[in-house]
Amino acid sequence: MVNPRHSFKTRDIVYHARFGLGVIEEEWGSWLDVDEKGNEVPVNGASVYEVRFENGKTRSINRCWLALGPRAASSGAKPVWQAGTVT
Repeated sequence: MVNPRHSFKTRDIVYHARFGLGVIEEEWGSWLDVDEKGNEVPVNGASVYEVRFENGKTRSINRCWLALGPRAASSGAKPVWQAGTVT
């Protein structure tokens, strides 16, 4: 089962049900954007990671879609919404 509250670190090996094994490159984090009226708008990118997968492609993935470690691939780990554990 995937832990939706787990934070990953750079270089952690993770598993995604569709893309397979990957390595965390970085977390997006939070920043300020500006809307069309010039107002600052906070954007929360925490829990979104840049993951480089075995095929060489990098994708932006929310942590709820990831399981930690190569053992997750053989365990049949599913994304949180498929495991029925979303709270």
